[in-house]
Amino acid sequence: MIRTVFAQKDATIYKDLVTLNSGLDEVLELRNSYYTITQGTIAETATTTKSLSRILIKFNLADVSSSIQSGKITSPKYYLKLYSSNANQIQPDYTIEANPISQSWDMGTGKKASSPIIINGASWNYKISGSVWSGSTAIPVGGGTWHTQSGYIASQVFSYETTDIDMNVSNICNAWISGGLTNEGFILKYSSSLEANGIEYGSLSFFSKDTNTIYTPMLQVKWDDSVYSTGSLSAADLTSMAVSLSGLKDRYKNDEIAKISLFARDKFPAKAYVTSSRHLTGKYLPTSSYYSVKDAHTEEILIPFDSGSTKISSNSTGSFFNFDMRGLQPERYYKFILKVENSNNTTIIDDKFFFKVER
Repeated sequence: MIRTVFAQKDATIYKDLVTLNSGLDEVLELRNSYYTITQGTIAETATTTKSLSRILIKFNLADVSSSIQSGKITSPKYYLKLYSSNANQIQPDYTIEANPISQSWDMGTGKKASSPIIINGASWNYKISGSVWSGSTAIPVGGGTWHTQSGYIASQVFSYETTDIDMNVSNICNAWISGGLTNEGFILKYSSSLEANGIEYGSLSFFSKDTNTIYTPMLQVKWDDSVYSTGSLSAADLTSMAVSLSGLKDRYKNDEIAKISLFARDKFPAKAYVTSSRHLTGKYLPTSSYYSVKDAHTEEILIPFDSGSTKISSNSTGSFFNFDMRGLQPERYYKFILKVENSNNTTIIDDKFFFKVER
């Protein structure tokens, strides 16, 4: 199962504009460039020293922590997801790192292009207006402070691929949940070696929590909630089966956790003299059966097939899965897609399983 937590606050901090707050910008930006920003505009000019920026982002994990303590979530993994809005002059190979921030900070109400600049929140020099980033973990002074222990770092290596961030940050989140660290959020940056060398790595922009799109930053909490028992049911024949989502409704509330029931049957059952229709007799799907979710309008895969978190369950009445609608943006249409595997066959079922999420 997947529980999605949306960003509580975020901001970009810029080395060229040490007091600028950008808390309400619709994009977050990672810069490692030889082009500097002109204050009060979005214009850029060439420079001989590197122009850097880093991203601050925090998620409230109180509800997740409570669910772990109550046993509703077991052995979770955590993935930080940011969707790219633009990439400029980037290298084909680079590494993005995430560390846990070590001091509290304010999001603020500024924007990069604000004129005059707004300084009421986090910036390169300040964590809070008038209060500087400080402590031994500031490298250098300014630019945020973070925990540097080897166990508290996450990274994603990119090589000729999409610039979206999908980073496993389980080690950091587990430290927050256990109380080993205080949750002040993540700082995202190019790896330290890439910030320090003389190579141009360009700029990467990502949609922020203030975007007017569906691509808001999120933290996905993934765990296997599947159960598997078949009772007296027979196995579905993957070479000749029909599958419907008998429990799928047209509309769901965005705070709903829905149980989606499946009905699998043979398309062409063998002839036999029986007193009831064999088309009403359900079958169970194999253990390697999964669901995925697409945006119905953009056709973008929002939740891919995943053996650890989108596994389809089975019991004596048939197959099913539980789905948390809180991970989808409301007032949009989506569709489920199924994948069923065994040692000989892989079947993808994309049969217009549409539904809408409403407020």
